[in-house]
Amino acid sequence: MIYAYKTLILVKLYFSTFLCLCIHSIMYNKRFILQHQRSIREWTSNLINNFTKDTHKVRQIGDPVLRQVAKPVDLATIVTPDFKKLCDRLVSTLRRHNGCGIAAPQIGVPLQVIAVEFTGYDLKVAMDKYGSKGVSKLQMSLFPLKVMINPKIKIIDPTMLALKEGCLSVKGYRALVPRAKEIEVEMLNVSGNTETFRSLGWTSRIIQHEVDHLQGNLFVDTMLYKTLINDSWNEFVD
Repeated sequence: MIYAYKTLILVKLYFSTFLCLCIHSIMYNKRFILQHQRSIREWTSNLINNFTKDTHKVRQIGDPVLRQVAKPVDLATIVTPDFKKLCDRLVSTLRRHNGCGIAAPQIGVPLQVIAVEFTGYDLKVAMDKYGSKGVSKLQMSLFPLKVMINPKIKIIDPTMLALKEGCLSVKGYRALVPRAKEIEVEMLNVSGNTETFRSLGWTSRIIQHEVDHLQGNLFVDTMLYKTLINDSWNEFVD
């Protein structure tokens, strides 16, 4: 009887200790998450406030921010006015430079956000440059603007195609870069809702290029090195 009573006391003691540890762990994790969310919001707000209305500069290779691994964005940040300003600035910078894709680190914000679009104008330029057969071969098609938050890529068709790429952050240079033919993308939209879609061809390439930026990578890291060219090389030929 005494043995059973002591055992019961020990069980209660162990259970109480375990319960206290669990509560402490939950409170610590909750406090850590709240602090992280607050710091991200304050940090984003400071960055946005430093933007000036008349500049849409794109950071260039050599800038340390392009080599940082971008931080994921939490739902509490996505719904803030400051984050909306960030997305608007990202899109306006993309369009100011006539790009097809841009990542937040390229405007100095190491957060996991990219913007991608392939417009009718882009398609017309491609048709003039490559012809209808070339556009068909490159699998170029219209892609309406999509801002992707915390994008994750899954390779669907691992066939690697090496095609010429440039980058707003490596101004004036291009090279052949191998990319997977088809991918699946899981992301959050600007409302904080999850979206999943598949992409192949040229749009797939653009998305892979931009997601690389979020890992601190540039196309020069995976290009076929001997194919690198300066777009203006022929201006230096007599």
